[in-house]
Amino acid sequence: LHKDNGHLTAPGLDTVLSDGTAKRTAYYQGRINSFENVDILAIGKMLSQYGIGAEYDKENFKKLGMPARYTEVQREDLFHRLLHKGVITKNDHQLYEIPIPSMRDWLVSEYRDRVQGRRKRSAGRRGRDSDSGLSL
Repeated sequence: LHKDNGHLTAPGLDTVLSDGTAKRTAYYQGRINSFENVDILAIGKMLSQYGIGAEYDKENFKKLGMPARYTEVQREDLFHRLLHKGVITKNDHQLYEIPIPSMRDWLVSEYRDRVQGRRKRSAGRRGRDSDSGLSL
């Protein structure tokens, strides 16, 4: 802004938006950096089925999108890690939600990108990707 006499130009706006996107992505990645890829896929898959602002009770949240091979202990652990990292929060209705709508969108996008990446890597191989069993 200083270079353009205090006026926001198209290149300046592009820089601001690009920097904001990079910082937001780093923030979201920091929230999920301790999660395994299969956990991120599971959460992204579950969120892709529900719109922004959806609320979940604890038991449904733990069941939705989780790989079938997860034990109850693993589901509970993942739920508490998501809560601790601020990916989900408990609201006034005693239900759980993603408090940041853009984080929900980012997680869904990550899910889709990772599934697409898996499909590209497994092209030509037979059978389903046995790593997670998740699909779009």
